[in-house]
Amino acid sequence: MPPDEREPIRQVVVQQSDLSFGTPGQSQQAAEYQSPCRAGVDNRNSDLCAQWKAADAAQQSAMWAGIGTLIGGLTFAAAVAAAIYARRAAKHTETGAIAANKTLAHAEQTSKRELRAYLAVVPDGINQLIGTTEAMGHVLLQNVGKLPARNVSLFVYMEMSERNVEPKYRRADFQTPGGRSETERVVHPNGSMRQGCYNAHRIPIKEIFEAVDHNIYVWGIAYYDDGYGCPRYTRFCHRYTTASRNRTINPTREATETRVVIAPDKARYHTRGNDAD
Repeated sequence: MPPDEREPIRQVVVQQSDLSFGTPGQSQQAAEYQSPCRAGVDNRNSDLCAQWKAADAAQQSAMWAGIGTLIGGLTFAAAVAAAIYARRAAKHTETGAIAANKTLAHAEQTSKRELRAYLAVVPDGINQLIGTTEAMGHVLLQNVGKLPARNVSLFVYMEMSERNVEPKYRRADFQTPGGRSETERVVHPNGSMRQGCYNAHRIPIKEIFEAVDHNIYVWGIAYYDDGYGCPRYTRFCHRYTTASRNRTINPTREATETRVVIAPDKARYHTRGNDAD
């Protein structure tokens, strides 16, 4: 082969070798290459390092976002628990207040019941009036409470049964006036007031002596205010029997002094006609 043709071929081979392996400086640079994102190194000239840095920042951001979400959830749960506790506490407080009000109201009512005026009407006998031959039923009104009874009005009636009857057939209907009268009478605690029946209800003593085991009823009603301005009443009915009469009395002679025809201790509280509030 001629010399002028072999030389270009050698040059071409050398050029291909240079392209394949590079220059000595380039080979040394490739051998010294390391990761562009070593710890503590901020290689801003490397695109790959910037991507890793962005990924790390995103991961940290996601982590802190998760922590924030967890803290927010715990805070919300604590707020819900606090609200539930506050609601229960408020409910217990309300329940306690209601119970306290009920206790106070009960104590007030109990105090009023203990202190108010109470009027009791007890038998005071059937008595002969001075200068007459008639008998009148009497009662004794007593204030057994602790406050004065005001506006006291008392209605008393008396009547004798027509014949002797068995207990189960005894009188059961005892009418009393429904309205109270305006009075200024006051009965103080431990005080009493005596009153007889209406004159129209007197009974001749002779009739009492002639009746055999008849019943005499003294009944009526007392109206009053209990000291707290509350209207009250006491309904009463006392039963006497003519067999308990005072046999020493002359039924046809007028009395010069009050005489007992039937004593108070002979009276009985009838099974009907007694009530109070």
